[in-house]
Amino acid sequence: MPTILKKKYGQNFLIDNNITNKIANLIPSENLKTLEIGPGNGKLTDTIITKKPSSLTLVEIDKDLNECLLGKYLNVSNINIINADILKI
Repeated sequence: MPTILKKKYGQNFLIDNNITNKIANLIPSENLKTLEIGPGNGKLTDTIITKKPSSLTLVEIDKDLNECLLGKYLNVSNINIINADILKI
């Protein structure tokens, strides 16, 4: 199912693997506690996982995307998904 952008959140989704790789390559080492703000549909998250973080916290404001992330990463034990506005937590 295609992701529908919600104007009220100012959503933009990464689609270029080169960009996700460049961002993930900024992570200096494995086994770090990592926070991703606004993971959206998880495209960057998938690349971050390859960096083997000790824990990965995802904070997503969009309830629909949060549900998608919960299903997608259900069996990944080191991921914590929070449905909240990062500016309020």
